[in-house]
Amino acid sequence: MHKAIPKNHPAISDPGFWTWLAVTHFVELIEWRYGDKPEGSNLKNYGVGAPIENFLYRSWLRTEIAYDRRAADPYHLVGLGDVDFWRSHVFRQSYSCARQFARALIRFQFPGGPEGRSRLQIAQIRELAKRLSAARTNLLVEIMEPERATRFIEGEWEKLAETGSGAC
Repeated sequence: MHKAIPKNHPAISDPGFWTWLAVTHFVELIEWRYGDKPEGSNLKNYGVGAPIENFLYRSWLRTEIAYDRRAADPYHLVGLGDVDFWRSHVFRQSYSCARQFARALIRFQFPGGPEGRSRLQIAQIRELAKRLSAARTNLLVEIMEPERATRFIEGEWEKLAETGSGAC
């Protein structure tokens, strides 16, 4: 889908487009992924009542954020992390506007790539996410170069680990 939709197409920013796409062309996929209840999938997965929760939109946004044009495989970061990581630590932190920073966070948390484990446990990544969010009050992560973003994230984790705040 990411390859098929032109990068600046106006439909991308239209929640109605994603809902239309979900309910007209991807019902089977959404029900396969989320339809584990007798009544079927929650309507939010179609974008009904909560456009940001639309499965297709989240999938596209995940790919858009993780897409790394400088890499041999520009999609190599897309498969890293679970739904909780992406929702809590990328989407809800508004890193869609800070994609280089988001990619640095993904690389930090999953240094071994798809075959490796996550670096931090759930409680630890949550503490780091809080610290990174607090830093945004006086720091523009949106304009950080990739190397600077990596150093910043690593430095914030080191500070947490030193104080024991990041320990589980």
